[in-house]
Amino acid sequence: MKKRMVILAAALSLMACQHGSHLDLKAPADTGPYVVKGSEAPIHSVAGGKVLAQLFLNKTNASNLAALSVLTLQPGAAVPLHNHPESAEILYMLEGKMDMTINGTAISAVAGDAIHIPLGANHSAKVASDTPVKAVQVYVAPGPEQRFTKAPIVQPSQPHLGE
Repeated sequence: MKKRMVILAAALSLMACQHGSHLDLKAPADTGPYVVKGSEAPIHSVAGGKVLAQLFLNKTNASNLAALSVLTLQPGAAVPLHNHPESAEILYMLEGKMDMTINGTAISAVAGDAIHIPLGANHSAKVASDTPVKAVQVYVAPGPEQRFTKAPIVQPSQPHLGE
């Protein structure tokens, strides 16, 4: 797990450097919360329950430079072709297999793989396993995750991410 967090931290740093011109790096320092407990991070149900998005850090809780969520996609779930004109995206695969296209290039990713989706890149995804995909999702700069807030909040009978 420590190795995974180091990979995510390095990827975030790289993306912040690459996309610094799109971020207000002189914005006032984040005021917290400095810890968002899994039990307090809302989980939104999307696509008829085929996708759960647990929103940990984003503009709504003073994380002004990046957003962090955990996604769970059920077998058969798909994300249509789209892009984020103001944000780059990183996905770190925790479980399952996902087939994606990024700017017309087909890729597959499995648990332990990290995916970089550059700012403005057209991309789509589909679960390619018989088990759910779980992935950590990071946006630099935050914003695209706000689409999940329009979906209902669910209270699952078990914790979302190994709590």
